[in-house]
Amino acid sequence: MRPGVTLEDVTRAADLLLEKGDRPTIEGVRGVLGTGSPATVNAHLKAYYQALPARLNLPAPIATAAAQLYQSIRDAAQVEVDQIEGERRAALDADRAALEGERRTYESEKNQLQAQATALAADLAVARDQVSASQRQLAALQVQIADALRAVSAAEARAQAAIEERDRAARKHQEEIEQLRARADGNERHLLGQIDEQRTQNRRLISEREKEQAASAKRIADLDAAIAQFSKDLAEQRKDAIRLSAELSREQRARSVAEASLGSAADAHERELASLQTQRDQLRADRDHERARADRLAHERDAAAGDAAGLRGRLEGLEAQLDRLVPTAARSKSGRPKADS
Repeated sequence: MRPGVTLEDVTRAADLLLEKGDRPTIEGVRGVLGTGSPATVNAHLKAYYQALPARLNLPAPIATAAAQLYQSIRDAAQVEVDQIEGERRAALDADRAALEGERRTYESEKNQLQAQATALAADLAVARDQVSASQRQLAALQVQIADALRAVSAAEARAQAAIEERDRAARKHQEEIEQLRARADGNERHLLGQIDEQRTQNRRLISEREKEQAASAKRIADLDAAIAQFSKDLAEQRKDAIRLSAELSREQRARSVAEASLGSAADAHERELASLQTQRDQLRADRDHERARADRLAHERDAAAGDAAGLRGRLEGLEAQLDRLVPTAARSKSGRPKADS
C-alpha cells in the first residue's frame, strides 16, 4: 500500500464518480487520485460501499439493492484485482527469467576471465624463466670478463718483469761493452733478439686478448638480442594486461546492472571481481619487477663493455710504452740510433 491513500481519499473520488454518473471502480478511483495500489483502493471501496446506505439514509429495499449492487461491483473489482495481480506476477516471472539469464552470462564471462588470468600467469612464468636464463648468461659473462682481467694483469706483470729484465741486461751489456768492445756487436744483436722475441710475445698476447674481447662482444650482442626479445614479450604481456583490464571494466558494468536484483549474490560476485583485480595488480607488479631486472641486466652489460674497452686501452698503452723503451735500450748499448729489427 502506498502511503497517503486513505479511506477519505477513496470516498471523495468515488463520490465524484457518482456525481458524474460513473460507477466507482478500482481503476476509476485510481484515475481520479492518480495514485494508490489496486489492493488498497479495493479495501477502501469495500468500506465505502458498506457505509454508503447509512450516509444516504436509504430505505431498506433501496439499501438491499445497494448492497447487491455493491456485491456485484465488488465481484467485478475482485476480478479486476486478480487480473492485475496476474499481470504483475507474469511481469515478475519475466524479470526473474531475464535476471537468471544475466546471471548465467555473468558466470560464463567470469569463467572466461579466470581462464585468461591463468593463461597470463603462465606467460609470466615463461618470462621469468627467460629472465633467469639471461641472468645466468650475464653471470657467465662476468666470470669470463674477470678471467680476462686477471689474464691482462698477469700479462702486465710479465711485461713489467720483461722491461726490468731488459734494463738489467742493458746495464750489464753496457758494462761488457766498456770491458770488451770486441764482443759488443754480438752481445748487442743477442740482446736485440731477446727484445724482439719479447715484443713478439707481447703482440701475440695482445692478439689473444683482442680475440677474447671479440668473443665477449659477441656474447654481449647475444645478450642484447635476448633482452630485446624479453622486451618484446613484455610488450605483448602489457597488451594482454590492457585487454584484461577492458574485460574487467565490461564485467563491472554488467555487474552494476545486475546488482539491484541479485542482492546477496552480487556481493559474492563483487568479492570474486576484487580478487581478480588483485591478481591482475599482482601480475602487473611482477611484470614491472621483471622489466626493472632486465634494465639492470642491460646496465651491467654496458658496464662490462666499458670495462673491456678500458682493458684494451691499457693494453695499447702498454704496447706504446714498450715501443718507446726498445729504441732507448738499443741506443744505450751501441751509442748510436739503431732501427728496429
